[in-house]
This record gives sequence, C-alpha cells and structure tokens, in this order.
Amino acid sequence: MFKRKIMGTLLEWKTKKQAKYLLVKGARQVGKTFIIREFGRQNYKNIVEIDPIFKVEHRKLLEDDFNAIAFYEMLSLLFPNVTFDSDTLLFFDNMQMWSSMIPNLRSLVDDGRCDIIVSTTTMPEYSDGKGNSLTDKYEHQIEMFAMDFEEFLWAKGLTDEIISIFREHFITQRQIDGYMNSKMLEYVHEYMLVGGIPRFVKLFLETQKNYGLIHLEQEKFITSYRDEIALYIHNTSKYSQQSYFDPILSQLGPILTYNQDPKFQKFSEVSTYDGLFNLLVDIGVVKRCKNSLLDKYQSTAYIQSDCCKYYVCDIGILVAMYGIQVKDIFFNQSLEENLKCRLYENFIADVLLKKGLELRFLNSCDSCGDVDFLYDYNGETIPIVVEIAETKSSALAQFINNHKAPFGYRFSTGNIKQAGKVISMPLYMAMFL
Repeated sequence: MFKRKIMGTLLEWKTKKQAKYLLVKGARQVGKTFIIREFGRQNYKNIVEIDPIFKVEHRKLLEDDFNAIAFYEMLSLLFPNVTFDSDTLLFFDNMQMWSSMIPNLRSLVDDGRCDIIVSTTTMPEYSDGKGNSLTDKYEHQIEMFAMDFEEFLWAKGLTDEIISIFREHFITQRQIDGYMNSKMLEYVHEYMLVGGIPRFVKLFLETQKNYGLIHLEQEKFITSYRDEIALYIHNTSKYSQQSYFDPILSQLGPILTYNQDPKFQKFSEVSTYDGLFNLLVDIGVVKRCKNSLLDKYQSTAYIQSDCCKYYVCDIGILVAMYGIQVKDIFFNQSLEENLKCRLYENFIADVLLKKGLELRFLNSCDSCGDVDFLYDYNGETIPIVVEIAETKSSALAQFINNHKAPFGYRFSTGNIKQAGKVISMPLYMAMFL
C-alpha cells in the first residue's frame, strides 16, 4: 500500500463529520476504492460496500421510494452477519451513473446509525425541488487526485527526513548541492513519464523503470477515457470520440477562448453534454485555469470566464498522450524547448491542483508577457512563471512592480537563486508551496 495524504483527510472527516456523509470525487483509477477500503479496515469493525455497477442486486437498494428503514431491512438480508451501528462504514462505490439517487442518502444521514462514504467520478449538485441545495446540509465533498510528486517520492523510498532537507532549503533559499539537485530533477522526469496513477507507479517500481510496458498500460487507460466520452456522443456515425479527445494536446497551455473555438463548439451539436472541456473537467481528465484580470487579480469577481487554459490532471497521462516517441526524446533530454516548457508548466499545475489550490493565471495585454500561475500566500497574490532555464522574466518583474507583490517564483531546472524579489527554484520545490 502506498502512503497517501488523503488518509488524514478521511480521518479528519470521521472525527468532525457533523452528521454528514462524505462524497469522494475523483477520476477513474486514482485510488478511491482502495483507499476507502483501507480506511474502513483500519477504523471500523465492518465495512459494507454497495456497488450498483458490479452488483445488480445493489441497484434495488437505490430505488426512488428509498427510505432508511426499508434500506436497512434489505441490507440485513444481503449482509446478515453485520450489525449496522457506528462501528460500521457504508461505502457506496461507483455512484457516477446513479448520481440522481445520491440525495436519497439524506434519510440515512438523518437515521444516523452508520457512517457513510460515497465515491463517484463526478461532483453532482442537488436540490430539494424548491431551489434549496441539499449539498451543504447533508454532504461533505472532497476531491481525490492521483499520487502527487511527494507521494511518488515516498513510493520510491524517500523518507520524510530526506524530503525535509529540501524543504529547509526552500525555506532558507540556500542553494542545493549540485548532485542532490540533479538527482531530484531526475525524479521529476521519472514522475512526468509515469504520473501518479497508483497502478502505473506500482508497475514502475516492480519492473525497475520499464517505461515501454508502462506506456502500453497508459495507452489503454487513455482509450478508456475516449470510451467514456463516447457515452455522451449521440451521433457516433458522424463524429468519433477520438476526433474530440486528441486535439486537447494542441489546446493545453495556450490561451483558449470559448467564443473563438468553433471546433469544440461543434461538440455540443453531437453530444448530450454542453462542451467538450466541461465534460473533461467533470470526469477529472483536465482542470481549468482561470484568467485573472490585471487590475483586479485578487477577486474571483474579476475572473475572465471566456479566457482560460486547461491542464491534464495527471502529468504522466499528458506525456503519454504525446506518444512513446516524445517520451524517448524527453527521457534523453533532447525535446524541443517549447514543448518541454509546456510539459514543465503542466508539472507545476499538477503539483498545485493536487495540493488543492485553485489554478489561476494572468493574461497580460501588454508586451511583458503572461504570468503562468497566481498563488495566494498569507493574503498576498504571488506570481509564478515556469521556464526551461534560469532566464529573466519581464512578466514576473513587471507583476511584482505593478502590484507590490512581496516576491515571485521562477521554477526551472536550475538551482536556488534570489535576485531582488524574484526567487528562482528547481521544479521539484513547488511541492513545498
């Protein structure tokens, strides 16, 4: 079992649940089922799994006339040796196709005899039919991602004591020993090739870095997402899901404006879903990075909604989407610079979103260029740029000057360095933000 940070989040919910069930949303194969089972095994006498996808008899439990008394009566027939009390965890798995039934669980919350966790690949919103949201009253939601870079390091055997050495350098801004820095950057590249999907990390460790075999499994995984997109396309004879999924590559990193993108507007014509990227966000493939207007960058009220960037939620999947040839070139450090910078930028996005931070950037209207990410720290907005090497960023300096930011970060493959208010950091140091 890999050490996962979300275990602490689950324990916190158990302590402070306040008569709410927990909904764990996450893309497929990020480890939701495994970690919830392990959490149940460690903290409850019984764990009862209800899975309407793989257990037909469980679908009867979720019918519209659902109520707690009838539910527990039927459940007692299916699990006659279980006592349904506070020492039993009810785990509703794979509920994405039955999300309309999730509000029925409020009667189980009111009943209060068991703790309840629900897992799904989507994060639905519900109302009581009168316009009142049920989400806040009955439900606590969290989003689970694939393993982050620090968890990847744990899986490789790096201890907290070793990682704390680098954290100390991040805090003090002292340069790292050259060998240690190059070794950590090597680990960054490994993570970018493998990603954080637990079974790919497991394969990476068991096969001693067999990237060819890992890539074959990643391709199957990507195909599964194409198949999922197909569920939302009602005119498959005219359009293929691949024709919509693959062009993501050309849209990652560059600014995308909905109103000027007829290619993806067509998706709504053949799909039951309003927009390809809305679908990909909801099923956990990508995350939206919102543009913050220059003069009011700190307020969400001034987010420019029609101008945004998209990043794949797991860097390993993005690199795999480019193909095995690009992986070979990337591994040998001979990748074209523009593409390499885009991949490094998505690595930083991977780190930020897996820390639970909102992705925001600044699209500058002047010649100074864009700020790749904006990061809130102690009430201040800190600019972040991502570069291949340690070069001067006019956008970073300009932002610091115009908005009186206390400092800004430049992440690259270089070492730690400070010049005025610009702090240069190696890519891996982003895990300490």
